[in-house]
Amino acid sequence: MIRSALILSLSLYGSSVFAEGPLEITPQFPEGRVLVVKSEQNNVTDAAGMRIVQVHIQEIQEEVLEARTDATRLRLTYLRQAMRTESPMGSMNFDSATDGAVASDPSFTLLGAIVGQSFDVVLEKDLTVREVTGADRIVQHIREVAPADMPVGALDQVAAAFNPEALAKMVSQKNEMYPARAVSTGDTWSNSVELELPGVGGMTSTSDFTLGDVSDGVATIDYLVSAVMEGNNTLLSSFNLSGTGRSHFDLEKGFFTDSKVEIKMTGEIQGMPMTVMSTVEMLQTLK
Repeated sequence: MIRSALILSLSLYGSSVFAEGPLEITPQFPEGRVLVVKSEQNNVTDAAGMRIVQVHIQEIQEEVLEARTDATRLRLTYLRQAMRTESPMGSMNFDSATDGAVASDPSFTLLGAIVGQSFDVVLEKDLTVREVTGADRIVQHIREVAPADMPVGALDQVAAAFNPEALAKMVSQKNEMYPARAVSTGDTWSNSVELELPGVGGMTSTSDFTLGDVSDGVATIDYLVSAVMEGNNTLLSSFNLSGTGRSHFDLEKGFFTDSKVEIKMTGEIQGMPMTVMSTVEMLQTLK
């Protein structure tokens, strides 16, 4: 986790900062640091003559419990969950910041239940996940607060999102943006992530990154997103996904301060055309 520091020089003509030679865009994890990660995902789905709008806001606290030369231990705690849906069948709204940790609407009970729950992750020096602990406590809590009439299959599907493997993948995906080598302005690199879409099948998402300008200690990274459905797809046909994004990386503090990606997905569900427009924004701030 602890990588070599980036070499920076002050410009002779202003306050901008540039790098001498290739940069290592790698995270830093100083012991005791606490970050608050806020993400907001907006999805607009048009299918079968209906429009469905979904907004999911999530806040997670990331605390560096221990930083060693070979590994880093993080504690991730869910601080807030908010969801809004609008469709021809009606609308629902929940925000744990105002409605309490457990939603009065059964539809959002499980969403509110994870607020205040935490799990620990041990990262290797190369950012791979060595260990996840605490997942069992989250799953147990979810099952305890689930509505009595909730179908077992639906409950199992929600619980599966918080098992050690799923949480490890969530953390790993966050680190997929980092290049495996030092890069200079204009250099590109790619990373791929394998996803399993419930009820649909496997999908491989690829992001192609480019290092843009480096100014005032902040590196700009632009990227293109594409995806390919795997052969086990049983629902979607004529599938196409494309998107663009931009992130900013604080070279001194060693973390991404913000990012925004816009994605368009089109296809057919059992012969019915479908379009999904998705925007995901992320903001990381020191606590």
